[in-house]
Amino acid sequence: MKLTSRQAEIPVLLRIGEVEARTGLPASTLRYYERAGLVSKAVRIGGARQYGARQLREIQFVHTAQQAGFSLEEIRRMMWGFPRGVSYSRRWEAMAKRKLPELAERIRKVERMRELLLGILACKPCRLKEGWEGIR
Repeated sequence: MKLTSRQAEIPVLLRIGEVEARTGLPASTLRYYERAGLVSKAVRIGGARQYGARQLREIQFVHTAQQAGFSLEEIRRMMWGFPRGVSYSRRWEAMAKRKLPELAERIRKVERMRELLLGILACKPCRLKEGWEGIR
């Protein structure tokens, strides 16, 4: 989800359906972000949520962080777990440095799974019930 400069020119308030259309995120996700404290509370007018520019920036931040592999708890830490005055740039940097080793380990595990599957496919006929002979 990326807001273009034209999309960033937001009217004062948008209904949840309009935010859903602009961001591509389902309304249920937007409501969840709000309940989880990741997005500041939307104004309610006639019982309907109305989102402003601040909430759209917060939604974009959370979505981008999720795409980078951060859990909601890590995103919460990035938003609220740093001393006041620490820039978001420094927060991203600190969290990315912690995330990269975790990502490298996940890549190693996925590569090992791929090797195992390729070994199984190369084993013809493969007698998995009788043991692992023939699988590299």
